[in-house]
Amino acid sequence: VFRHFQNKKIPVGIITAFRDEFEYGQNVKRNKVLASKIKKARYGFVYVDGHWKEKDKDTGELVDVNEDSILVIGSENDSGKLKGLLTKWVKEYNQDAALFKDAGTTEIHFITKSGNTDPFAQKFSQKKLEIGYTKLRGRSKNVFSFDEERDGEGWLGRMERLIKER
Repeated sequence: VFRHFQNKKIPVGIITAFRDEFEYGQNVKRNKVLASKIKKARYGFVYVDGHWKEKDKDTGELVDVNEDSILVIGSENDSGKLKGLLTKWVKEYNQDAALFKDAGTTEIHFITKSGNTDPFAQKFSQKKLEIGYTKLRGRSKNVFSFDEERDGEGWLGRMERLIKER
């Protein structure tokens, strides 16, 4: 995950079709349909385990939500196609946002339901309560967190450090 987000030659994104109003089995089916759309659009993808905190529709409080997510791997000379598809799918699957990194940069943005992009760095800080993470399934025990990795420096911290070192 980290390597793809550091590769300036390609765009990448993370998205899911999971919604808390659906049972797990139905969410899996929704993700399979989304994965088939990704494949049809000729993008590579890998299923990843994700975690997020979202507002409970009844209480308005933040609750933990585990969701199967999809890391979408673009190719060189994408010309904005992946960003457009992620924007479309965020709306289609009623997601709060998807993560997106365009080619030519290592800056990560959220693509929101409204189609706007919000800088990732303005949404999270190193000291903030962990609200999300991603890990490759069955590949490692390392968890890539939006705030901090379970073993120390953290995903965002490592990305910030590597960007500053360039």
